[in-house]
Parts: sequence; C-alpha cells; structure tokens
Amino acid sequence: MKTEKTAPGIVYGKVSYMSPEQARGEPLDGRTDLYSVAIILWELLTGRQMFPQQDAKLIEKVRAPEVKSAASVTSRVPPELDAIVMKALSRDLGQRYPDCEAFRAALSSFWRKWRPHSITRASANFSRSFSARRSKPSAKSISVSSTTRSKSAAPVSCSPRARANCSR
Repeated sequence: MKTEKTAPGIVYGKVSYMSPEQARGEPLDGRTDLYSVAIILWELLTGRQMFPQQDAKLIEKVRAPEVKSAASVTSRVPPELDAIVMKALSRDLGQRYPDCEAFRAALSSFWRKWRPHSITRASANFSRSFSARRSKPSAKSISVSSTTRSKSAAPVSCSPRARANCSR
C-alpha cells in the first residue's frame, strides 16, 4: 500500500488543477476542491485545457488566473451554464459557491430548465439499472428489445408486477 504524508510548504497535486489560493500557499477549504472541479467542467465544455502543462509560466497563471469564459471559447455553451462555471472559477473565494452542494444545486437547476425531461429519464434509467444489478430478474420478467427503444436509452427489464411503471 502506498501512503503519502503532507508537510508544510510542500505542494501536492497537478498545478493545472490547483486553485489560486493553493498555488499561493494560502489556507484552503472546500471551495478549493470546487474550483478544481470547475476547471474539469470548463475543460469538458471547451475541449481545451485551461492551463496547459507545457506552459513555462504555469504557476504564475494559476496564482492569478485570467479565465476566459467557456462561452467565449465555444458557442455551444449556454450563457446560463457559463455563468455557473465562471462563478465556481472565481479568483476570489468569497465569490465562489459556498460549498459543493450549492454548486450541484445550480447545475441541477440549469439542467432542469435546459432539458426538463433528461433528468427524469436519466434518473429512471439509473434506478432501473441499479435495481437490476441488485436482484436477478425473475423468469417471468420481460425485456424491452433494442428495436423498440431509442438508441440512447438504457435497456429496461421489468417484472410483471412493475410493468405499469416501466413505460417511458
């Protein structure tokens, strides 16, 4: 088993995913992790690295970031989502979401407004797949064939008792 110990003055982690306060050696809290998650979200939305590793001035850019909005990098990012990401990427700790739950709530609210049926469908598909993994289907269960469901939908298997709740 590999163990690591932290020590004062020693920085652990990838510099490209550090918060400004972490790169400056300041006290940290949960908003530091939120910043790192927001970097990953920004990169997923833009298809680019926010702070490329090969940059010679990487640590200086991380200490005092000048982040371009995801919407300015690619037009496919809705302004509402861009505002959520930019708040999480605020240089000032006090301007970020107070915790990851608040960040999650903002993202969830955006998603419900933007794609109201997607969360319900995704939740239902997850619940079905989770339930299917936990218990073996009975011999009487039915399975929706691949010809009757959309290509993006997950397979559904329902017992005769639960058939009424299995429709999409």
